[in-house]
Amino acid sequence: MIKTTCKKLILLFSFITKDLFTLPTILLTRKSKKLKGLPCPVFFIIPIIIICFSCSSSSRIDNVIKGFFEEVNKGNFETAKAKYLSTRATNALNSILAMGNDPMQKSFKDYIGKIKSVNIQDIKIAGEIAEASAIIPYHCGKRLSSKIRLIKEGGKKWKIDDCDDFITIGQDHVDTAESYCRTGGLGILYGWIKPNKEEVAKAIGEFQLALKDNPEDANIMEKFGKCYLKLENFNASEEQFKKAIEICPDSIWEAYIGLAKIYEKNNNINEAEQALMHAIKNKSDDANIYLYLVNIRSKDDKNLDKAIEAALKALSLSPEDAKIMDTIGMIYYKKGDRAHALEYLDRAIKINPYDRDIQKHHSIASETAKMHISKAQAFLKKNEPDMAIKECEAALQLERNNNEAKILKQESISASIKLHLSQAQSFFNKQYYDKAIEECNIVLKYDANNQDAMILKNRISEVKKILSNK
Repeated sequence: MIKTTCKKLILLFSFITKDLFTLPTILLTRKSKKLKGLPCPVFFIIPIIIICFSCSSSSRIDNVIKGFFEEVNKGNFETAKAKYLSTRATNALNSILAMGNDPMQKSFKDYIGKIKSVNIQDIKIAGEIAEASAIIPYHCGKRLSSKIRLIKEGGKKWKIDDCDDFITIGQDHVDTAESYCRTGGLGILYGWIKPNKEEVAKAIGEFQLALKDNPEDANIMEKFGKCYLKLENFNASEEQFKKAIEICPDSIWEAYIGLAKIYEKNNNINEAEQALMHAIKNKSDDANIYLYLVNIRSKDDKNLDKAIEAALKALSLSPEDAKIMDTIGMIYYKKGDRAHALEYLDRAIKINPYDRDIQKHHSIASETAKMHISKAQAFLKKNEPDMAIKECEAALQLERNNNEAKILKQESISASIKLHLSQAQSFFNKQYYDKAIEECNIVLKYDANNQDAMILKNRISEVKKILSNK
């Protein structure tokens, strides 16, 4: 009995594979002698019909969801709504659109041109309602997941009725890892504390689980690298950063900054600068990257002009940032251009007068001007007016409009003229004519029309002429 039934079942399936479309007719009419004695064929037909219908519906649901995201990827939001959204979903969107806001475009605009494919999983159909999971391979190896609900609108076509927010696969592990990093004292979001090894080990474990869920996600690798960097495990950190860059070289930027820090630690300044230039290429609107580049370039006095160039770019991105002004001021101070140094330090202290670093730097530059004035006064009292003039000029280089320095300089010039005229007369009386002329020239440098100096020079010339004729 069992053998006979098996043979008949095998025969039935041979008919299915041979002629799927004519089989139901054969079964219903029961005209085939080969099928004689089989149980009622309806019991075989119904499962076949259900399977075929189910597969067809699944295929249509698959196409609806993929079609929707194809239009989203192209930025065709109106087409996506018209073809693939249910009337209820469209009406809900349009009611918000009437208020001048497009929630669909706002929700999906970041996806335009970045959706590589859509993988539909776990399709569940219950009458005219269905649910599926959509997995979207996204930018830089990231994968997004969402639950999508569909409705068979009008009993005919499947349309998307609702869609959950997209979540990044592996993000739950990343969030947990960063939480362990904070409690472990790695200072990813807070200041540096002595690391708690147990918490850090948990963080590393969570990052590894995140990469297991999403092995090509450059953003996870980047954050994993930052974790290792805080631990000063530079080899592991560099490995993660380079993997992230390999996957997404033209968009990712924090990995380049991480590499720059590693190179700086190893005193590879040129490599650090190159890494930062890559970061700037991918993230050109971040003033902090330029500031880090300023720090790298200012290590070498030969690169101070390039450091100022980068600092001015940072200031253009954040024009009211007192810290950037302070940085520019101190680079000019390092160059010896104290006038420009004070210009930027003055601006910095006006914006943030209570910052201790800015106060200190401004004090250094300001006190230097006062120091030069004080030295000039001391030289003038000792009857060394030429030295006093130099100190006054140094003070004015720092503060162009310093009236005290200007007045003191004029006093010093007058004293110098008087001194050098006296010395010229003394040398003349001693018949040291060349030295007398030198003294006259110093006077004429300060006062080109000084009559006493010009008369004395003429007298010396006449005397030297008479002596040469003898």
